[in-house]
Amino acid sequence: SPTIYFLTGHGEKALDESYTKFRTNLRNYGYNASELNLASENDVPDDAAVIIVPAPKSDISKSELEKLDRYMDKGGNISLLMSPNKEEVKYANFEALMTEYGIGMDYNRIYETDSSKHAPEDEYEVIVNLVKPSEDDKNAIDLTSALADYENFVPYMPASRSFYDLTGGNSENLVIYPLMETNESAVGEPYGNPAADPEKLSGVLDLAAYSMDTDRNSSKLVVMGNAEFIDDENVQEEYSLVSVYMYLSTISWMYNSDVNMGIPVREKAYDYMTLSNKSDANTIMIIVIAAPLIVAAAGVGVWLKRRYS
Repeated sequence: SPTIYFLTGHGEKALDESYTKFRTNLRNYGYNASELNLASENDVPDDAAVIIVPAPKSDISKSELEKLDRYMDKGGNISLLMSPNKEEVKYANFEALMTEYGIGMDYNRIYETDSSKHAPEDEYEVIVNLVKPSEDDKNAIDLTSALADYENFVPYMPASRSFYDLTGGNSENLVIYPLMETNESAVGEPYGNPAADPEKLSGVLDLAAYSMDTDRNSSKLVVMGNAEFIDDENVQEEYSLVSVYMYLSTISWMYNSDVNMGIPVREKAYDYMTLSNKSDANTIMIIVIAAPLIVAAAGVGVWLKRRYS
């Protein structure tokens, strides 16, 4: 079976501690989920469908980058979930990998200046917008229109960093497009490495994007601004439902799967009982209401008798 590997060895969030619910969801759709310490492997395992890097605290080594590059040369798929890191860490090799796919990463943390665009008392948990390709973007892959059934859910993302397009859309081999963006009232404050991003960013900022290299066996890279939206705390909450569904659709797309990995929308269900006459109604009322009350009263009587005997 194809395996979704969660990279370890760089302070990432652990699969068994943070992603047990997400792993169950993956297994329900035929994917194994396992951790991968690339430093102890000669190469990425052959059964790797996607490599997920969840919130690394430090950079990968040059040797690990070379192994990932060989994997991508074969048409591999990598998903970088780059949560803001307060430590002054330079992700030089991760950035080198992203640069190959025309994506740049900001060292910042996004917050909202408009109180109506963030969670109550948390300006860093912001309302986001999914990006649907326009008709002029003939090469873009639409990974968000399938979320139409979730239009009544407002998507939030926990504290995230932003990304940007390094190619300007001019690369012949790359297909790059944002997946998720903030509202215009958002601000990206320098966070973790002030030397890399000394000034604040403001306006519409990209929190997720994808890139595909058509000249590299259609290998694919997906970047997300944080790794918390799919952890055990957030994955099944309504505020993250749209973001989780979108992310699952990127996994299906990366592995060229036609399996719909979405989480079903919660629906209300109602049961009805039709009674032919008043006598039947009274009987049902006695059974459903009166009988349990009689039993409860008898139980209380027995308890009182024993208590004061």
